[in-house]
Amino acid sequence: VDLRTNSQESKSMELHKSKISCVDLHPLDQNLLLTAANERVVSIWDARKLKNPLRSFPHTAAPSSAYFSPSGDLIGSVCYDNYVRFWRCTNKQGKLLDVKDWMGPISVRHDNHTGRWITPFKAKFANTSDVCCVGNMNRQVDLYCFNTVDRNSTKHIDEAETALSVPAHIGLRSDVLGAIPAVNAWHPQ
Repeated sequence: VDLRTNSQESKSMELHKSKISCVDLHPLDQNLLLTAANERVVSIWDARKLKNPLRSFPHTAAPSSAYFSPSGDLIGSVCYDNYVRFWRCTNKQGKLLDVKDWMGPISVRHDNHTGRWITPFKAKFANTSDVCCVGNMNRQVDLYCFNTVDRNSTKHIDEAETALSVPAHIGLRSDVLGAIPAVNAWHPQ
């Protein structure tokens, strides 16, 4: 159902042959739809024409999730092949690139086999968009910190014209954390 119209008409579409585990909309361009599917792929779609994806990012196992960062600069996916992958969607001035020019992936080793009884891990970006957290089977939260665009200047923080650099990694662990932190969220401020 399209809430922008008075019509109550709805229709079903098959975007993937297998289960879609996650759907996300680009925060700045609501026509860009991101899907993660069990057929070992994360795909970008134009929501106005869903016949074929604009681009697909193959994975070696099923991705459990894929999300845009709040600014739309990055995509993070978590996959059952024990990697978290990141792509950059913008240039050094923060302008959204054409989908075919998105940079990446940067693949970071991460134990994602949550098993049957634990919620699959998700890459959740902070409101600042340059930090992403993912739960860990070792009862810790992994933070991945990127060099991103300084929107108050034209200078890119890591000085790279188009490169997506490997994120800095910080593991947060506490003796009072007794459960595996499968679900994480950021404070809105």
